[in-house]
Amino acid sequence: MIELVVVIMIAAIFIATAVTYKQRHADTDVPVEIEILKSSIRFAQTKALNDAVDNNTWGLNFTSGGTSYTYYRNGEVAYYYDKNGNKVIVNLPGEYGSSPTHNLPSGMTITGSSVSFNQWGSPADGSGNPLNSNIIITLTRSGKPVSSFTVTKNTGFILIQ
Repeated sequence: MIELVVVIMIAAIFIATAVTYKQRHADTDVPVEIEILKSSIRFAQTKALNDAVDNNTWGLNFTSGGTSYTYYRNGEVAYYYDKNGNKVIVNLPGEYGSSPTHNLPSGMTITGSSVSFNQWGSPADGSGNPLNSNIIITLTRSGKPVSSFTVTKNTGFILIQ
C-alpha cells in the first residue's frame, strides 16, 4: 500500500512538472514569433533596397489560413539566378531547405494584408507604387490577438503593440 502511494505521488510530481513546462513553452512562442516576423519584414525591405537597380518588389505573402507566410519577389516565390543560370530559391532568415515559407506554431495565426516593399524601401502594392495607408498585421493565439504590427506607409517603420 505504501509503495502504491509513493508511486502515485511521484507520478503527480511528473505530471505537474510537465504541465508547467508546457505552459511556459507556449508563452515563449509569442515573443519569439514577434521577433521572427519583424526580422522577416525587415529582410524583405532590405532585399528591395539592395535590388533597386531592377525595380523588384520583395515582401511577405500571408497564407489564406494564416498559419504561415512566404517570402516573395515580384508576386512569386523569391528566387534569383546563379552564375550558371539556375533558379535558386531565397529562404527567409533561419529557414532551411528549398522553401521560403515560415510556419507558425500550432494555435497561432496571422491576419492582415501581405506586405511588400519597392526599390526605396517603402511599403508598396504589387506594381511597386507606394501605399496610401499603413499596413496592419495581427498575430493571434487560440483566437485571441497577442500582438499587432503597423508597417508605416512611406517609411516602412514597424510599430509593435
